[in-house]
Amino acid sequence: MFSFGRRSKEVRDTLCGELKAVVDFAIQVYDISLIEGHRDQETQDRYFATGVSKVRWPNGKHNTYPSDAVDIWPYVTNLAGIRVSTALSGHPDQIKALAKATGKSEKRIWELTLQEYATMKGVLMAAAKMHGIELRFGDDWDRDHDRLDQSFIDLPHVEVVR
Repeated sequence: MFSFGRRSKEVRDTLCGELKAVVDFAIQVYDISLIEGHRDQETQDRYFATGVSKVRWPNGKHNTYPSDAVDIWPYVTNLAGIRVSTALSGHPDQIKALAKATGKSEKRIWELTLQEYATMKGVLMAAAKMHGIELRFGDDWDRDHDRLDQSFIDLPHVEVVR
């Protein structure tokens, strides 16, 4: 069984009850790191200005308190037999560093990252279903199960649909 670290616990404390139920179930079966829950206005404005977010304050699900959204990264401990102990952000710099550390290609590390996100999403979907909660993910904003029709992909993003 896995458990949240200090930072993930701090993020969890900012989440709405539905998201707490989902992540509490998920951490029992899959290792995840909670990256961000509630966002203040300064952070949301910065994210909008830099293109990290597509919505202005206070229109984001992260802007409610408690937060109706959370960013989550899958946590891995072993890649190609090398102990790495890291949350997979998917950031290009991380992909390059992991490729160098493991001797695998950047393409292979990116494929692994996508596989871990898919596994994580499946666990979160099962947890939500068990609790009667509807979620939306940052790789399928319109929830039509077609990820190729998205113009903005935010793999870590998970939000409650109200």
